[in-house]
Amino acid sequence: MLGHALWAVDSSGKPWFTEVATLDATGGQILVWRDLQPYMRHSSWGCAMGLFVCVSCGDSGVTWGLGDDGRAYAYRARTPASMSLVQKALGQTVGSNSGSWQQVPACKDSDGRFKSLQHVAVGMHAVWAVTRQNRVVVRTGISADTPAGTNWEWVNSETECTRVWVTENTVWAITPKAELVFRDGVSAHMPTGIQVVNIY
Repeated sequence: MLGHALWAVDSSGKPWFTEVATLDATGGQILVWRDLQPYMRHSSWGCAMGLFVCVSCGDSGVTWGLGDDGRAYAYRARTPASMSLVQKALGQTVGSNSGSWQQVPACKDSDGRFKSLQHVAVGMHAVWAVTRQNRVVVRTGISADTPAGTNWEWVNSETECTRVWVTENTVWAITPKAELVFRDGVSAHMPTGIQVVNIY
């Protein structure tokens, strides 16, 4: 969720977002789903990614998307404060200079081999990601000015994960055996946290 806009990806890989619509007859307001793809026809993100498998928005205003090719993309906003949250996120609805999507530098192992991703989660201090080999990696240096971050750091843990969710100081994850675990001690100074604790 980015502000009051909820983002989602359906089972076919199509991205959607919500916005508030006013009913003419009653003046009431409802939350409606909008197809994101018409807004992406002139977007470098849409052209590069093809289909989505994941999208994540953090409290810091950073938004990441994950393409079906296993590569991550970050949104860099260049919009005035008076614009709506949806306009800020879409960019192209208000002009070519309002924002842009950029491909995040590839995640690589110690041998320099590209590691495709299967899930991303934007946090306050970093973006957590899971490779298709179920290893967890963190993108540090995340901010509104540098939404793509600066460095990849592998999480030092033998625990394999398939999905991650980030709170302010904790990262929750699901293992391939459907176990629930969390990693505590996450902070700006220690973005990869301290240790993994099994819950169930």
